[in-house]
Amino acid sequence: MFGFKKKFNVTEIFRSFQGEGPYTGENAIFIRLSKCNLTCHFCDTNHITQKTMSIDEIVNEVNTLASVTPKINFIVLTGGEPLSQPVEHLCEELLAHKYKIQIETNGTVFRKLDDKIKIVCSPKNVNGKFLINEQILARTDALKFILSKTFPDYQTVPDLGQQKYKIPIYVQPMDERCEEKNKNNLKYVIDIGMKEKYKIGVVNIPSIKPLNTSSILKIISKTKKVFSVEDHSINGGL
Repeated sequence: MFGFKKKFNVTEIFRSFQGEGPYTGENAIFIRLSKCNLTCHFCDTNHITQKTMSIDEIVNEVNTLASVTPKINFIVLTGGEPLSQPVEHLCEELLAHKYKIQIETNGTVFRKLDDKIKIVCSPKNVNGKFLINEQILARTDALKFILSKTFPDYQTVPDLGQQKYKIPIYVQPMDERCEEKNKNNLKYVIDIGMKEKYKIGVVNIPSIKPLNTSSILKIISKTKKVFSVEDHSINGGL
């Protein structure tokens, strides 16, 4: 592929539904890359189990998954931090195969990407400060903030430039792998929404197979911000 021979560190590639941000409810193929320049305590990526794959190997696996009914043409590149690897070359090939692409990034690494690629940035707090690259911010289609009642660094939605660039924001409770803490985080997000006068609707999605897409889309159409509580696995609920 275009003479690019470097291999990528890949955790997994799978079919599921996008459960976060502006594309919630879309059928998607997830390419979860390993490696990250940050070490967030709540990260859900298994950085130990990984394999190296060439662009051709990744695209072949994506094509196989995409061909299963219902066919999928939406790709989510996530991690880890996908921009820590030269994904612009992988994206070039995926675009050549007519896939739509969304990249989920922490916003600290900039790579020049095709304008057709959608970028959802979830900023992370490092030593009391949110880090975000201005070039990525200017290119971002949506900002996604994680909130926690437990950790002070994740208790507010800071203005990182969303006003300047008119970027829509989404909020979601942090998954702390503890049922009680997760319930508290959900209530905390709802309380913030009430305080900020967000329009809030709660949709219980016990299963993503099949997904209650109509309910999700109905709620999204009435709100300006969306948060999700999810299992982060191939099977499970939101």
